[in-house]
Amino acid sequence: MPKPKIDDSVSLFPFLDIMASLIGILVLLITAATLAQIGKTVEDAADAEEVKKAQTRIVQYRAVRKRLTTETQEQQRLRELVEQAEAARQQLEQLQAEVARLEAERKITEEQSEKLPVLEAELKRLQELIEQAEPKLAEMQKELAELRSLLANRKESGQSEIQILPSGSGYDLKPTFVECASGAVVLHDRPEPLRIPTGQLASNADFTKVLETVKNQPKGTLVFLVRPDGASTYQTARNIARRQYVTNGKLAVAGHGKIDLSMFQGAKE
Repeated sequence: MPKPKIDDSVSLFPFLDIMASLIGILVLLITAATLAQIGKTVEDAADAEEVKKAQTRIVQYRAVRKRLTTETQEQQRLRELVEQAEAARQQLEQLQAEVARLEAERKITEEQSEKLPVLEAELKRLQELIEQAEPKLAEMQKELAELRSLLANRKESGQSEIQILPSGSGYDLKPTFVECASGAVVLHDRPEPLRIPTGQLASNADFTKVLETVKNQPKGTLVFLVRPDGASTYQTARNIARRQYVTNGKLAVAGHGKIDLSMFQGAKE
């Protein structure tokens, strides 16, 4: 068998393999370092951007806060202006109302000024009438005083007496006179007339006695002399006389003078 031939040549493959591996490792290290440096730069750039944005937001916030503060002050000022405007409006309305009132008064004054000459003329005319009427009034007052004095003198002196005269078909009767005045009757069957209140007639002994006396006389009659204000008294007295079956009549008396029965003195005797 032939003996293998030994190759005595030197191979460089292992060295090249090691060199290639070393170069690869160095490339990897350089790449890693480069990438790390690039990442740090990117992070720094990102942080700078965020800082810039934050500063921008701070500036914007300050601007907004300043604007809001300014707007609040302006709103307060605006409210004050609105209140002042409202107060001015109310004052203006009051002034307008006052002007309207003064204008109305001015018109009234002008109208009165126009009527003033007419009123002055009317006043002058009335004053003249008063001056003319004063003497007449004084004269009338004087006449009135004289009439009052005359009337008083007549009452005191008896000049206003009313005389009752016999008349009619009952001339032969024997009358008993009872005066009917306001609130009372007056009995004329005695020397001094007796006054009896109307409310006491039914129970008054003197009036009952007069009724009995007239009733018991054959020709006796009770004559009621009715004053202008004695109608009510007459009705009361007449009803009492009718219940006693007393013959009675009436005679109206005009006025309030003293009654004169002198024409019946003979009949009484």
